[in-house]
Amino acid sequence: MEECGIEIAVGRLFCVSSNTGSYPGYGGYDLVPTKVMLGFACSYVRGELRDSDETHGARWVAKEQPLTMFAEPFLTQYNAYLDGGVHYHAYVTKPQFELQRTQLLHSL
Repeated sequence: MEECGIEIAVGRLFCVSSNTGSYPGYGGYDLVPTKVMLGFACSYVRGELRDSDETHGARWVAKEQPLTMFAEPFLTQYNAYLDGGVHYHAYVTKPQFELQRTQLLHSL
């Protein structure tokens, strides 16, 4: 609700992603640490979709359209969503995106 103005219902887990690199920080941070992100399929409940400082160009699109819009690592994560299972991905983003490991954790 805070970032894009809509209320959602959280659904199934489809992806566990780890950016395993640590990078020099910025904005007062010494080091940007390794991250673990969970991807959930969500359903729209109510609200008016809008942009914010954290969401640029928020809009509704066809399910396949993000395949032409996303760059890595989001493209790998979105493909996991389309696959229907639960996937694990380990990657680094600097100096360029490199997928280090991918594993199907659970098939639906």
